[in-house]
Amino acid sequence: MLEWLETDLVRRRKRLAYWAMRKHQAETIPGIDEDLREGAFYFHARAQQLVDSGERLRAHLITELQEQPEHLPVYHYEH
Repeated sequence: MLEWLETDLVRRRKRLAYWAMRKHQAETIPGIDEDLREGAFYFHARAQQLVDSGERLRAHLITELQEQPEHLPVYHYEH
């Protein structure tokens, strides 16, 4: 589960980086259509929410694994 979550977080962070770039373009390039500008802000905020929720889930899962003695060697091996 943790491995899948790490892979998913990488994917989410890449998506956030893309939308951060698009948001920056929307803020700095003059003459961009207002719908595109609003879309960039919306999708950037949504991507940020997905990264944040994934980070919270990862933190919760790691806390749960740390509390289970049978998983301690696996946790320490991974980190």
